[in-house]
Amino acid sequence: MNRNFLTLLGLSWGLSIAVAFYFGRSAANQSSGIEAERPIKTSSQSLADPKTTDRPAELAVTESMADLPETEEPVETDPIALRESILSNIVDLSNNPQLADTLRKQLVELAKTSPIEALELSSQILSPRFREQATNGVLREWAGSDPMSALQWIDANSDGLTRSVRNEQLIAAYAGFAQNNLQAALLSAGQLGEANSYELRIKSRIMGDMIRTQAENSGVVAAKQSIEQMPDSEIRNRLITDLIDVWAGTSPTEAAAYISSLGDNATEEQKRALARSWARNDPAAAASWIDTLDPSDPASSRATRDIIREWARYDLNSSAEWLNSRPASPEMDRAIGSYTYHAVQEDPASAMEWATSVDSEGMKDYLQKRVAGAWREEDPVAFQNYLDSSELSDERKTELQEARSWGSWQGRWGRR
Repeated sequence: MNRNFLTLLGLSWGLSIAVAFYFGRSAANQSSGIEAERPIKTSSQSLADPKTTDRPAELAVTESMADLPETEEPVETDPIALRESILSNIVDLSNNPQLADTLRKQLVELAKTSPIEALELSSQILSPRFREQATNGVLREWAGSDPMSALQWIDANSDGLTRSVRNEQLIAAYAGFAQNNLQAALLSAGQLGEANSYELRIKSRIMGDMIRTQAENSGVVAAKQSIEQMPDSEIRNRLITDLIDVWAGTSPTEAAAYISSLGDNATEEQKRALARSWARNDPAAAASWIDTLDPSDPASSRATRDIIREWARYDLNSSAEWLNSRPASPEMDRAIGSYTYHAVQEDPASAMEWATSVDSEGMKDYLQKRVAGAWREEDPVAFQNYLDSSELSDERKTELQEARSWGSWQGRWGRR
């Protein structure tokens, strides 16, 4: 991250964020006031049924309490007692890792009034993982009420940290920022650097999380409007992809219509996001949509694998029929690999036929060996009969007999 990004950020958009933050907080406070006026049902109303007369009252209360969900032990809020407990838990944490969650919550509680002190105490935690979790929790809490101070602290204390740790701090802070004022957080995150692919990726992740949250909580129309206010850029395209992924999970036909409205500006990743998300709920419909794309469109062949990965889990026959209708391509071989992985669990003989059908010799060898290993483990007699009746060379038969299944092999073709 550019060390001077906050200075530039303050000069270029400080006023706009201040205004957005003010109105956002005002709206949140009004909402909180409305919530506070709602009556709250007390726990005593549900502990025992007053109509119960055929058993002792104590028994009724005990049984009712047993049905209640377990509640977490409340975090100490008295400042002196809270600090003492935090210091004690930091010391005891090395011998009792189960204290980590309690300690994190205590530090987050302290951050509500003394965030700098909470961060200083977090730095005393010896475990790197627990220290990072506590620090990020504090930063998220702090950024919810004072985002600029939290971001400035990250920038001022980044020396000696790995890029990964520093970026996780940014992600935590922006999550807290967005929770209370999403529009101001989007404006702020929009000023993050894009000097290299790593910066672009972290910026995309931060803003993508915000767009997803907005789409889920306020609706896709609000998220779409936020994106449309941004200039054309790689980040904007990535945010559209995030939006489509959420949108297709609830209204896939609307998401498809939106992609169609983008015309040639719709990217391959946006089309694949639609296919992936749609296929989770209705793979057949997602497949029908893919069939409407131009066969020369890279998204057409690559999304085939995305759909088969979901569809073959539930319906081998229909997914195989569709797979047979698709044009041959290198991505088609990958789709067959995904199908074969699922088919071998139900019909290893058919899976072997599919494995043999791929064009790539390297992938064919890989798939045949994985199927052979799984088949031999599941039904050694049937597998041996297959070898005996095949026209494979003795050398190839030996290779298949010694092959390992997917369960004992880290597939080089990645997630199936």
